[in-house]
Amino acid sequence: MSYGGPPRIFCVQTRHVIIFFSIFELFLCGWQTVLNEDRITRTTGTISAILTLVILYSVVKNRASLLKIAMYISIFQLAFEFGEILVTPVYFSSQVASGYESNDTYPNFLGVKTAEEDRFVIGLLTGYSVEIIMTISVTLSIIKFILINRCYVYAKRIENGMLVRQSDLTNVMKF
Repeated sequence: MSYGGPPRIFCVQTRHVIIFFSIFELFLCGWQTVLNEDRITRTTGTISAILTLVILYSVVKNRASLLKIAMYISIFQLAFEFGEILVTPVYFSSQVASGYESNDTYPNFLGVKTAEEDRFVIGLLTGYSVEIIMTISVTLSIIKFILINRCYVYAKRIENGMLVRQSDLTNVMKF
């Protein structure tokens, strides 16, 4: 489009993608809050759900001031996810490798000699799997921040009445 228009990722508007990400994240936060008995996990799930609701509200309203708050919340969540990517894989792999979170009734399918070696290998695989999942999660959070930033620039241009050319949308907000 030569005149500009709502920002898109492929053929879908970025607002719809952010709304989908936020609803999916709300589902995950609800699952984390309801199904875990750990107080810390429930608290972090509740806080994350509240922050995600703020992001969802600001994207639905599509006002520049609210989208700026959503960008800061997104950066805040991204900082915590970078911290999680350092701690979570180590925690899960150590829990499985130590036998604390394992069930020794599974068959010896890895071809190792003892149950301790088998737990170690399963713990190693668990750590790598969690690390891959956390890397995908951080990547999606970075994409969500970029999309919120694009929505913010578009909303600011609309509010200022300056949306004339597509080249105006290339000026993204710098922190």
